[in-house]
Amino acid sequence: MVEEYSPVGELNRLWEFDREQREFYAGRFEMRPFGKDSGIASWSEDDEFLRRLPCFASGNSSGSLLAVWRHDDLDPAQWPVVAFGDEGGFGLVAADTVSFLRLLGADADLHVEPGRDDYPDSAWYDNDDHLRPTPGSERYVAWLATEFGLEPGDPDEIVDTAVEHWGDGLHDWLETYLPNFDRREPETD
Repeated sequence: MVEEYSPVGELNRLWEFDREQREFYAGRFEMRPFGKDSGIASWSEDDEFLRRLPCFASGNSSGSLLAVWRHDDLDPAQWPVVAFGDEGGFGLVAADTVSFLRLLGADADLHVEPGRDDYPDSAWYDNDDHLRPTPGSERYVAWLATEFGLEPGDPDEIVDTAVEHWGDGLHDWLETYLPNFDRREPETD
């Protein structure tokens, strides 16, 4: 019997697809061993913090990390996806793993920056960074349709839905582990 990659079925299927690829298929997204040493410990070394935020991927070429926010009372497919930026930003990415898979299909680049007007509410994605699609994006979109019957999603809608559904609860939870967590309101002109 083959050991599962993670407790999240959709991520297990993505891991299998990812292992067969020789080129990028969604921006500079790159899967990593689930829950292994990830750099998230630089935020907090608390065991519960690390258990509840297992990393599973690099979100871009500059080192942003993607993790699921684990809720033991929910089906793992319902765990939201969050990003830790390489420059210290933090953001929600998708409300659940199916939404995250649709987001990858948009072939957009992840940005997580401290100090943005919407920080710390959300990560953001940019389709304009590519002069041409990522080499394996068509193969990923075909896999997404075949494997899940899904089409790529709109990055703004996916991130906004995640923030609407999970934003307040995530910030309250983070403040438990990160007493100096910046929960400032968006700047206004």
